[in-house]
Amino acid sequence: MLNVKNVNINKKNGITLISLVITIIILIILAGVSIYLILGENGIITKASYAKFVTEVMSIHEQVELSKLDKDSINYGTINDVLKISSDYNDILYVDYGELVYIPEKVTNTEKEWLEQIGIKPISDYFTVDFETLGGTQIPSQKVKAGKKVVKPDNPYKEGYEFDGWYYTKEVGSGDNLSYQEVKFDFDTEILSNYSLYAKYAEEAVIINRNNNTAFWKEEYRTKISKIYFKKEENINVPENAIEQWNVNQSGTSEIIAYIVDDGNSGFELNVISKYEIIAPAYLARFFNDFTNLESIDLSNFNTSRVVNMFYLFADSSNLKNVNVELLKTNNTKNMNSMFLNCSGLHEINLSNFDTSKVEYMNSMFQGCTGLEKLQLSSFNTGNVINMIGMIRECSNIQTLDLSNFNTDNVTDMQFMFYGNTNLKNINLTSFNTSNVTNMRSMFNSCSNLEKIDLTNFVTSNVTNMQDMFSKSGLKELDISNFNTEKVTSMFRMFESCEYLERINFSNCNNSNLVTIEKMFYNCFNLKEVILQNFTTNMVNSMTNMFSGCSSIQQLDLTSFDTSNVTTMVSMFYNCENMQKILVGEKWNIENVTSKANMFLNCGVKDVSYE
Repeated sequence: MLNVKNVNINKKNGITLISLVITIIILIILAGVSIYLILGENGIITKASYAKFVTEVMSIHEQVELSKLDKDSINYGTINDVLKISSDYNDILYVDYGELVYIPEKVTNTEKEWLEQIGIKPISDYFTVDFETLGGTQIPSQKVKAGKKVVKPDNPYKEGYEFDGWYYTKEVGSGDNLSYQEVKFDFDTEILSNYSLYAKYAEEAVIINRNNNTAFWKEEYRTKISKIYFKKEENINVPENAIEQWNVNQSGTSEIIAYIVDDGNSGFELNVISKYEIIAPAYLARFFNDFTNLESIDLSNFNTSRVVNMFYLFADSSNLKNVNVELLKTNNTKNMNSMFLNCSGLHEINLSNFDTSKVEYMNSMFQGCTGLEKLQLSSFNTGNVINMIGMIRECSNIQTLDLSNFNTDNVTDMQFMFYGNTNLKNINLTSFNTSNVTNMRSMFNSCSNLEKIDLTNFVTSNVTNMQDMFSKSGLKELDISNFNTEKVTSMFRMFESCEYLERINFSNCNNSNLVTIEKMFYNCFNLKEVILQNFTTNMVNSMTNMFSGCSSIQQLDLTSFDTSNVTTMVSMFYNCENMQKILVGEKWNIENVTSKANMFLNCGVKDVSYE
């Protein structure tokens, strides 16, 4: 007999349980909504921050408008300059001839939206004029509208010196004939580019340029000098034990004396002294180049604020162990090509103070620094760099490179960039924009301990050369299916002797300009799978040794290959001893092939199979 009472109780309990679950779900949803209302994009806290931001900016805007009524008020500059107030927004707001504007690169996307909502426009079509006072009172930079003139600032004050004007360095010529000319700035100049002006003083101590006829050392001592000191001394006193002394100041400037003393170890110590700060010339190329016995340099009294070119600065000083490069001022430097080339004695370099915002050339900058175990480049601004050829080449003791902060938007050449870094195991290139790069030859060549690398962000649409790009690397697997190889003409030895490589995804390639693929996979004897879907070869004339030594591959799909222009296939499948099938398509035509010697020697198959 059915117990109706129990049925009703169970039904009520079921309803109660369902109601409870629904209530909990509703509470969770409401809680989520509450959190979003507080923390979300349009939440209370966000709106509060927005209100604070808007209130302060509007207050500043009102003060800028009122300042126009004061005829003595300046109408350009930062908020602090114009209004003489301390503002949290001094870095992002600027007064442009009486109008409040913001600097786009200094604001977040959200702040940009807020600013534009209240009518504050971005500064645009402007150039920057910087003022380097070399120890004098600081002069703020000016943002100058294209075609307008920069406002002449008050003369900087530097104790013990008389100001002699503002100058800049002008490039003359190009290539091997490139030189630098010092030019006095004319404040009637219409500004159509950025300027880095530096102050000159009547009593400053500027050291001589190094050229074919002059240098701050004497050639007979150079390769025996073990230590160099730049010193500031109130009274210039050359010690009695000095072997020789000579003047190294530029004509018409304050006295700088260099002298040599015995270092007590069959070498010499070079001292460069002045009662003033010693100022380096704009062209500092090869200044400490090829001091083969040099162990240390003290740059304590060496001001490099004017230096535009540091080309080969310490290059080939292979015994150099200590140099306080953190004292180098690089704010105007454009060229760091081969700066530390072959400085194999350096075990560490403190680059934390390097200002590289104007640098265009970093090719071979650290090449051959075999003693370096770490290279910290997190402070580098590479936004203007165009050349990185061999930048970190043959730094054979470095195991990890974090270049995730690198801006490579303007780089056009990366060939040999990491070549020969035989101990490199980890490298972060996730921020690399390679859309303007044309040459990647030997980029990772001989990185024999590099087992994996993420190149999914690489854009190769303008690359023309991939020769030896990964050859002799330690890569085990490589997915480069994203590569656009339409402009590539050479893949010669691209993966040669990649002994650990087991799989390559090279699909979706359009090789309409590809000419050279000889030895492309030569001696990849662990390679088991290579995906060459859509790999076109219509311009290729030689396939010599292309797969020679690929002893682990069992099947090759070459159905996309067009061999109509190929004339030689010498040793193409030589020593592919485990090969079971080679599939080709209708464009496999070997009528023009005149040389097939050893094409299938020691290969598991003796001919191709048509699909």
